[in-house]
Amino acid sequence: GYDERPIGYSTNLPFINGGLNFVATWKGFDLALDFSLASGYSFTAENELSRAFRANGGNIAEHLRDAWHREDPYDLNSEWISGYFPPNRFNQGGLSSVNKRSDFWLSNVTAFRARTFQLGYTLPASILERVKVKQARVYFNGYNLFSLHNVKRYNVDPEVGDTNGLQYP
Repeated sequence: GYDERPIGYSTNLPFINGGLNFVATWKGFDLALDFSLASGYSFTAENELSRAFRANGGNIAEHLRDAWHREDPYDLNSEWISGYFPPNRFNQGGLSSVNKRSDFWLSNVTAFRARTFQLGYTLPASILERVKVKQARVYFNGYNLFSLHNVKRYNVDPEVGDTNGLQYP
């Protein structure tokens, strides 16, 4: 513990926020797109995201299935099978490195999201006059269609500030 130093950004709020809006119309059709960008903040996977069976009725986070494990979980002398994450185990006395802060569990986040997509068509007045309607528009709308970010392995939303992955976006 004597060599611990601050790592990552000091907050889970982005230092850089941005957006891009695009609107176009042509012969009764209209298209609206809305994108957002965030960068310069840290996400540290903690609790349920870094330690298996910690909560949720003993359920394991999907990404922790790719952890180091014994070929035969009932034989402590069986061969280790490699994985990306540390082994899911409990050490008496808290000697496990899983409980320590490290840059292994830290991600400096950059996220790009397609927030809104809307494609519409305004019906011509010549057609609407027949049914005594002044204006009508038909449209297709989608929200949060895709997100590009570097915390996908934890299956979390990059805009959620909670570090255990349980908070609903």
